[in-house]
Amino acid sequence: MREWCVALPKVELHAHLNGSVRNSTLLELAKELGDKGVIVFEDVKDVIMKSLKSVEDVDVVLFDSNLRNDEKLSSTPMTDLGGDRKRKRIYVRLLLSIDRRETTSAALDTVNLAMEMKDQGVIGIDLSGNPVVGEWETYLPALEHAKELGIPTTIHCGEVWKHIQISSKHIVPNRKEIQAMLDFCPQRLADLYNAKHPLSICTDDSGLFSTSLSNEYYLVASTFGLSKTELFRLAQGAVELVFADDEVKKSLRAVFELAAAETLTS
Repeated sequence: MREWCVALPKVELHAHLNGSVRNSTLLELAKELGDKGVIVFEDVKDVIMKSLKSVEDVDVVLFDSNLRNDEKLSSTPMTDLGGDRKRKRIYVRLLLSIDRRETTSAALDTVNLAMEMKDQGVIGIDLSGNPVVGEWETYLPALEHAKELGIPTTIHCGEVWKHIQISSKHIVPNRKEIQAMLDFCPQRLADLYNAKHPLSICTDDSGLFSTSLSNEYYLVASTFGLSKTELFRLAQGAVELVFADDEVKKSLRAVFELAAAETLTS
């Protein structure tokens, strides 16, 4: 089953860039910063290699330096396979995130930046961060502005930063805000499970949690006893949740249709 999950086509809808960097990449960056005297390499080496890392730990290496000030993130959204089916095709799209620590003005700037970069791989807006920080009303103008511009939105909703257990019940902070988020009707809700809603398996921060999307599918299958067909349909359903044009979705559907013919009948 584990090998089958690796071969299974998958759609990753929720992965933070700074939490998805490989350990080898972090070590390479840390070594480069160490050689330049920006950080002490030995101080961060053990942090990078431990199995569970905090976002703050990763930020020390990635962002608390002058190395990346003039560097730009780039990606290749599509690759021409040239008929070679052994090679992997990957579509890369980015969401710009509004952090709950931001002001209304900063949030609006993020939305406007997403609009400016819509032809450069940016396809949506995300609201994320510590769920007990800030007020919903602070970000609502920016999210409404995104809707007016036709920019897809997704939000972290219902996360419990520090839950309190009373009589076996978990207390969710600010239920009024959660209802307001639901009333806003974003195209996707992150970290909220409802049996009546479509479901997608994601890693969130593969580097922080030392996992992969294939491993997450394996864990779901082994924990809940899902068959290969059930797991395949779960992965296939994520295609319809992608913030992408019809051409990309059509291509992804074709990938799954081919895989279904080869995998589910084998």
